[in-house]
Amino acid sequence: MDMVELRHVEKAYGRPEGPDYVEVLRGIDLTVEPGQTMAIMGPSGSGKTTLLNLIGTIDLPTRGQVLWDGQDVAAMSEGQRALLRNQRIGFVFQMHYLLPQCTALENVLLPTLARPGGPSRPAIERARQLLERVGLARQADSMPGRLSGGQRQRVAIARALINGPRLLLADEPTGSLDAQSAEGVIDLLLELSQRDGLALIVVTHAEAVARMFAPIYRLSSGRLCQDLP
Repeated sequence: MDMVELRHVEKAYGRPEGPDYVEVLRGIDLTVEPGQTMAIMGPSGSGKTTLLNLIGTIDLPTRGQVLWDGQDVAAMSEGQRALLRNQRIGFVFQMHYLLPQCTALENVLLPTLARPGGPSRPAIERARQLLERVGLARQADSMPGRLSGGQRQRVAIARALINGPRLLLADEPTGSLDAQSAEGVIDLLLELSQRDGLALIVVTHAEAVARMFAPIYRLSSGRLCQDLP
């Protein structure tokens, strides 16, 4: 069974008869299999983030279906969708969104705080292991302000992995980084995906980043098309 499937998904904002009505996505079909990696390209405002939010259950389609393991996300309660996001999906954004008053280790542990009793000893150990995997074991007790941009993004990646997700969604993860740091972040994401069997979707407007993935999809005028090999 496919992990995630989008069937004829459309997303619009505003009332159809109103002046503010905007169709963002039109008839999107997409299948994401376990362990698969892909890049989604498109200019600013093309709906890339909207598409990622639908896959990540942050938003719901206007029409069509988003299926997770065959279950329609729209039929889930908000609590069920929140649990799915917390346990199965990791999010990495253009900005790292680290809490400046927390250490790198504490930031990685943030998604575990929803559990009763706070972070467990195994969670703390896993957080330390993840920081080691992203090359920041020695910075575990450092505040974000003492880390470089690339290091902060690596902490954000470790945070996205703390609950052992099956899918990692990265929205312009290199957009605020220099070329060398950007390449390092993408290499790390691909390595983690391969080692852990994670599905990985990276949204980007950078051709150099997209070329590190296969397949590559392009979003234009609300429609998604796959690049030919």
